[in-house]
This record gives sequence, C-alpha cells and structure tokens, in this order.
Amino acid sequence: MSVAIFPTIVFSAKLGVAGLAIAQSVFGHKDVQKYRYFLVAVLVLFAIHALGDLMIVSGGYRYVPNLVGLQLP
Repeated sequence: MSVAIFPTIVFSAKLGVAGLAIAQSVFGHKDVQKYRYFLVAVLVLFAIHALGDLMIVSGGYRYVPNLVGLQLP
C-alpha cells in the first residue's frame, strides 16, 4: 500500500496548526477571557478530527483499526 504524500503533509500541517493554536490559547495571555475555554474545546475537537483524517490518509488504521470510528465530525 502506498501512502499519499500530499494529503499526509496537509493533514499533519492541520494538526500542527491546531496544536500551536491550543498552546497559544492556553499559555498565551494571562487575562481570563470569556471565551477561552470554548475556543480550547473547539480546537481540541478540531485536532481530534485532523488526527483521525491523518490516520486514515497515512494508513495508520492498519495498526490501530479500533480508533478509526472514534473521530468526531
């Protein structure tokens, strides 16, 4: 089975951007903002979705097939 290179790069970049956005929202400002927890929750859900897409595109589902259906839409 061959791995599609371009989608793997795109989905790993999406996961990296989501991780950096989570880190910046959690550790960025010391002010307690009203929507910080909601933003972090949405970014975590986006990271889970991107990780699921990355696992399907890169062929990781062959090693852990039980995790394929756990990604959230």
